Amino acid sequence: MIELFYKYKDIDNNLIFELKYNKNLIYNSLEIKPGENIISQTNINNFLFALLNEDDLKLYYNNDKFVILEKEKYKYSIKHKELEQLNFKPFPHQVDAFNYHVKHKQWLLLDSMGLGKTLEIIGAAELLYKRGLIEHCLIICGVNSIKENWLNEIKKYSSLSGTILGRKVSKNGKVSYRSVKECVELLKHPIEEFFVITNIEKLRGGGKKGKDKEKDLTAALLKGKNDFGMIVVDEIHRTNNKKSQQGAHLLKLSSEYMVGVTGTLITNNPISAYLPLVFTKNDNSILTTYRPQYEIKDADDRVIGYQNLDVLREEVESCSLRRTLPQIRSDMPGKFIEYEYIEMEPDHKKFYDEIVDGIGTQVDLINLETSNLLALTTRLRQASVDPSILSSNDIKSSKILRCLDLVEEILSQGEKVVIMSNFIQPIKTLSEALKEYKPLLILGELSAGERQHNNNLFQENDDYKIIMGTHQAMGTGLTFNSSMYLIMLDTPWTYSSFDQSCDRIYRVNNTRPAFIKVLENVGTIDTKIHEVLDEKKEYEDYIVDGKEKTVDRVQLESQRELFLRLLSEN
Repeated sequence: MIELFYKYKDIDNNLIFELKYNKNLIYNSLEIKPGENIISQTNINNFLFALLNEDDLKLYYNNDKFVILEKEKYKYSIKHKELEQLNFKPFPHQVDAFNYHVKHKQWLLLDSMGLGKTLEIIGAAELLYKRGLIEHCLIICGVNSIKENWLNEIKKYSSLSGTILGRKVSKNGKVSYRSVKECVELLKHPIEEFFVITNIEKLRGGGKKGKDKEKDLTAALLKGKNDFGMIVVDEIHRTNNKKSQQGAHLLKLSSEYMVGVTGTLITNNPISAYLPLVFTKNDNSILTTYRPQYEIKDADDRVIGYQNLDVLREEVESCSLRRTLPQIRSDMPGKFIEYEYIEMEPDHKKFYDEIVDGIGTQVDLINLETSNLLALTTRLRQASVDPSILSSNDIKSSKILRCLDLVEEILSQGEKVVIMSNFIQPIKTLSEALKEYKPLLILGELSAGERQHNNNLFQENDDYKIIMGTHQAMGTGLTFNSSMYLIMLDTPWTYSSFDQSCDRIYRVNNTRPAFIKVLENVGTIDTKIHEVLDEKKEYEDYIVDGKEKTVDRVQLESQRELFLRLLSEN
């Protein structure tokens, strides 16, 4: 019980109280100015502030004494002494996430990129463990390549141990991973480490009906020797296909504390929120009833738009925590995205036009299924970024030539630079052209350990000024904010992926601004892709961030119509 004893009123009409907690004197003279809220002034003591910072707290006055009764829910508040036991000093918004986690238990962490969601999960899990509420925390990575990053962050910031399920290190330091069958066997025995990390692909085992028990990792997680009281799915937006084996197995998992983590809940359309909501037990719909609530279909049963987005927005708000960098830091340095429009070199333009003409011929000859349309559209993007992807002729890429100029300018200022593309070939071309600077690579063909090693070198060693790779390999789980500059030779297909790539150099601890330069060839598919990204951004703005630009009913092109438009306009 907390008690505030009224003592007297001073000459300035300030109320002077004596503050006690469980009859122990804490403050002899607690001054409350006229018109001020008594509760808000108790932040003199961090411990009391954590207890009293509740909107619906009731004060009872009797015989010059205010009595604040502790309710059951106050035991969930994180105490100052608990925070001091962490291996890192959390930002205030991260403490808010800890409190939200222990109160809500099953929820979505939707903080924008750069706010330290990894540390929010690590800290929340560690606090629960030290309270004796959980024995293990299972982290499922929606992107396989970020497993090593999770392990690296746990080693750096947690006092508790962590392991990647099935990870092996040879005598010469080579890292490899055991099969699903071997991982199932491991789970039959107690695991010493607190954090256990795996990837979503490993949940595919067990067959369509789970008959192959030797490969059913989901069953082993639920019924094995280890109690996973907290289950986290990072980059949960990458796992949003319930019909896939891994999606179906993911929804079988259950624990007291369940968190879906992503900075980009809405990817292509509102239906992408379904699996995260169901996984965290915040929606009990089946997909066949969920879709009609939001989809608009034509007479041919094709999806042509979405409706009732306000309903979805309210559902997401009720079970999620979402903060953006500007909300957290009023002094946050700026993030500046600039599209630079390039006039192609004559040889490059001629080559691109020939590809367009060739695709036009193919469009008349082949069955235009979505997969074919995607392949044709991808070919246009390849022709725009680097002709060497499609031709053995020595045709210089206009984008690569411009990128080299920009890199030289940035390096001359003593700065570092990050370069990204959808395709490996232009990255390798740039790597060769810039070899005197010892550029570091982040590519899918490198192991997760090698990628993390290169990430660390770039962040910590000033001898390495350039790091480059694909959006797929670099766009999640890694931080490159030792550089202010990011050059994109092209953009990902979705706005969510584009935003993630941008925020690799824009994090909550930034002390300098971030400058992103996107290269677009004039008169090519680049411009149309740019328009598509802006259209997809509207979903995220409305449903997750609550921006009012988007109307409730959004009419859309089908994917087929989108590709046809991209092709026809080129």
